[in-house]
Order: sequence, then C-alpha cells, then structure tokens
Amino acid sequence: MNDVVDSLPDPARTRAVLIGVSSYDHFEDLPAVRNNIEALQQFLTSAEGWELPSSHCSVLAHPRTSSDIMAVLQEASSGARDTLLVYYAGHGVLDDELRFYVTLESSKADEPWSCVSYEWLGRSLAHSPARRRIAILDSCFSGRVHCGAMSEASDAVRAQTAARGAVVLTSARDDRVALAPPGEKYTAFTGELLAVLDQGIPDGPPVISVDRAYEHVKYALAARGRPRPDRTGSDTAGRLVLARNRAFTPRPTTSTRMAFTGVLRQLALRLDIGSVAEPLKPRTPYPRVIGGRYVVDGLVGSGGMGSVYRARDQLLGRIVAIKSIRRDRSEDAELPLILRDEARAVATLNHSAIAGVHDLVESDEGNFIVMEYIYGENLMDVLRRGRVSPLESVALLRVVLDALKHAHESGVINCDIKPSNVMLTPDGRVKVLDFGVASFVENPRRGVHSSEGSIVGTPSYMSPEAIRGEAPTVHRDLYGAGVTLYELLTGRQPFHGLGSMYKVFHAITSRPVPPPSSLNPLLDPACDSILLRALAQNPSDRFQDAAGMKAALEAVSWSPHVYEDVTVVSDENRLHSDSERTQESRASGA
Repeated sequence: MNDVVDSLPDPARTRAVLIGVSSYDHFEDLPAVRNNIEALQQFLTSAEGWELPSSHCSVLAHPRTSSDIMAVLQEASSGARDTLLVYYAGHGVLDDELRFYVTLESSKADEPWSCVSYEWLGRSLAHSPARRRIAILDSCFSGRVHCGAMSEASDAVRAQTAARGAVVLTSARDDRVALAPPGEKYTAFTGELLAVLDQGIPDGPPVISVDRAYEHVKYALAARGRPRPDRTGSDTAGRLVLARNRAFTPRPTTSTRMAFTGVLRQLALRLDIGSVAEPLKPRTPYPRVIGGRYVVDGLVGSGGMGSVYRARDQLLGRIVAIKSIRRDRSEDAELPLILRDEARAVATLNHSAIAGVHDLVESDEGNFIVMEYIYGENLMDVLRRGRVSPLESVALLRVVLDALKHAHESGVINCDIKPSNVMLTPDGRVKVLDFGVASFVENPRRGVHSSEGSIVGTPSYMSPEAIRGEAPTVHRDLYGAGVTLYELLTGRQPFHGLGSMYKVFHAITSRPVPPPSSLNPLLDPACDSILLRALAQNPSDRFQDAAGMKAALEAVSWSPHVYEDVTVVSDENRLHSDSERTQESRASGA
C-alpha cells in the first residue's frame, strides 16, 4: 500500500454532512446509527479530530424527504474547498435495475421513489469545488455503487468523482448486506472505523490516511467473520489524513537527526549558556531579609510592574527568585491582587517546563512571590545572537507547547507568551516564566487594558482578540507561541519596524501576516501553513489546542543546519523601544 499521505483537512475550508436514520415508519429501527452519528460528530469537531467548527459539520438525524438531505448537501458541497465528507448510515434498498438508494424515515422497501438515489449524492460530490471528497456509506447493498451494472449516468458520476479526487467507502461489497450487531453500540463497519480514529493503529504510522484506515477496518471485520467493506476512487483522496495515530510509538532510528532533547542540549552547549547568564546587579534599597527567611543577594532584572531578586532561603538552603511590585506602584490596589493571582495560577501547575512558585509573602515590607530560580538565558537574548536553526527553534517551542498544554488542562491561560518569558538552561532544559497576567479558563477577566487603562501584556505578541479587549482563551497563548516561533525562525516579529504601539495594534488586527519564508527562504514550505494558521486573526481558524500545534510541527522534517544568513533585527530596530516596553509590559519577568 502507498504510505505517502496528504494532510489533515483545513477546518476553515472543509465541510462534513452526517446523515443517519435510526428510526423508521416501515423498516426495522437501527438505534446504533444514532450512536454512529454522535461519535463521528464529536470526532470531527474535536481538537483530537478535524477541529471543524460546528457550522461546518451538518448532522441530519431524522430526514423525511429528499429535500431534507439534498438542500444541506448542496450547500456543503458548494462551500467546501479543501475537503467534503458525506457519511450515510441507515437501511439501503435496490430498485429493479439494482440501483442503490438511501432511505428516509418514511421510505418503503418496494417504493424506491420514497428514497433518495445515490446518483444525486454522487452528483453533489462530483460538482463540489473541494479538492478531496469522501463518501462513506454504511448500509446494506451500498456496494452496488462500485459496480458496473449501475446506469450509465451513475457510471459517469463515478468516473468524474474518481478523476477529480474522490473516494467512496462502503460497508458492503456488491449487493450484500451490512451488519448492525444486536447489543453493540455501533454498526459493525462504523464501529471498526471509530476504533481506528479513537484508538489508533498499533505499529502504524504517525497519521492515518483514508486508505490506511480502510485496510485496517477491512481486515478487522474479516477477522471477526463480518461483511467486508469496499472502496473505489482516486489516490488523491485516499491519501487524506483522517486522524493522528493515537497508538503511534516512535521507533529508534539510525538517522543523523538528533532527538529534540539532544538538540536542546547541543544548543545550550554551543551557545555556552552557563557562561553568559547575566551577573547580579547591585541591590536597590529593599529589605535585606524578606519574610523573615529570604536573604536577598542582588537584583536580577526589573520591568514595568516590578523587580526580580535572587535570594537564599535560609530555612531550606536553596536559591530562589523573588518578584516584587515597584515601590512607586505599590499604592495601586489592583497590583497586589495580580501578584496573588499569579501565585495562585502557577501553584496549580506541576510541569517540568514551568517555573514553580514556592511562597507568597504579603507583609509590611511589601508583596512578593518566591519562585524557582532559573539559571540560564531567555530566548530574546538568544535571538540577539542570531544563531538558532529551524530544528532548534521547533525543539524549543515544542517544550513551550507541552507546558501550555498542561497549563490549559489545569485551567490556566498564560496570556503573555514571548521569547523573554522562556528560558534555556545550561543543560538544555526549557522553562516558561511569568504568569503575571494569567487568566483562568473558568473565569476569564482580562482584555488588553487594566482597570486603570494601562496595557496588560506585550503588544507585539498580543493576539487580535486581546487587542480588541475580549476575554482570554487558550487561543491567545497559541498566538503568542506562534509569534515566538516566527521570531525564532526569521529573526523578527511578524510586524516589525512599525514604531508606535498603536500602529502595531492596527497591523495585528487588520493586516495579513507575511509568510515566514518571505523572510527566510531556506524554510520548509510547510512552515508557512503552520505559522499562518497559528497567527490567524480569527481564533477559531487557529490550532484548537497546544497538542495540535505541536503535532503539526513534529510532522515537518526540519533542517538541523544553523542558518547564519538569517537577518536578525537589531536592538535599535526592534518593534518597541525601551520606553514603550516599560509602558506595555505589566509582568515581563518583573
């Protein structure tokens, strides 16, 4: 079997129509069909599946007339540009000339005119502008759609769809019956198909194409003595990726391509991260001892919200980082609450790539978060050296996405993902810092401005919806991750050199993102589609979760070479000046 596969459908340009008839006036009811439809709809609209918006996945559970089906099907057919999927489950009938019909709730076995001819479904497939079309028929006699005994018109439809990238899968061969086993949740064919989608194929490839799924279902049904399915159509649609293989286990390889963890260790060694960590700055006049146990060594850094100090925990004998609020802002009643929210947010997380919180000190001396101290260099400083390859960039970001996956599943949205908030340690570990503007999934409350009207976050890494003041969702973090990767791969942000913060905001909300290959022509073309999706203006057009974005990145063969000719924006020409950075960053590590 040809293992060359295409890609998952583009949710914005894909349509699915799920037709299922589970109750009848004149046929035996098929309760398993209802379960088929519900499970397929859940898969197609989920982050683990095709991520289709609900408006792109039409469900017809109780059609009674041909118009109920054809009106929806024709609308989906005309709207699809990437992929069109049509699924039918229910009773099937043949007329005197052995032409196949799908049934409706009111259909009668001896009255084909009360049913819907497959020819009309086939015509909708043939006339769709979608580049890939899939019909899945789970019913008795559905195999007749593959047979030459059908009418010349139907043959012409089949030939046309096959030539233009369509594939038809049926639960039966020729004019044989399909099976809905009593007591089983799903019909025999769809049940095996759902098992492939939900459980994967052991020892299979990373992704499952239509053809791979069909072959697995065929042999699984044969092994259980059940009716065998059939397939006709073109290789174009057969290579379409139906799902990521949840049972995939990477095998050891003799390839010269290093494991991602090895890439990061080599990057840290090559950049000599341990030797370039910034020395401590002289202490400002803060108390030498905080909270009765933390002895301050010196200043690590400062920003718009406050400062970060290095200190020694006298009780436990370890080095910690202590984040404080600036003295000139300590009268802002909102800031202590933000500091407390940050501590609460990070305290709920337990991930190796997220800098942990040890303590919260609220005293007459001030308000402080005591955090894990990270030795290393943030990615903004790494970028200033301009020496990160595509493979190294992806290795860095996949760890960030792992951290975001954990945070999102724990109900926390970071809201400020950017290179300066990601650290690389001397031993090649990656740490996400700073949840100072974090929000909770169940209680989103921050847009782009605080109650005082000041900026919350960093403009050049803000998503369009954050700029519009909308409540945060996980898509905001994925946008920030996309900008971070864009900058790692190209040396600059998507909208660089615009000067004022308001020009940046206007560009983010109204202008298309320049493809990264336009700045770095050595990038794999697949990089453009991944990053342009991650940076889509509409959140629903982006990856729906961090795992999906990570999987897309890992599916690309990234070059291990260091591209010395990538243009890196100098400090003077970066998107925002030092004065703007002070205004715009409420919690950029300080």
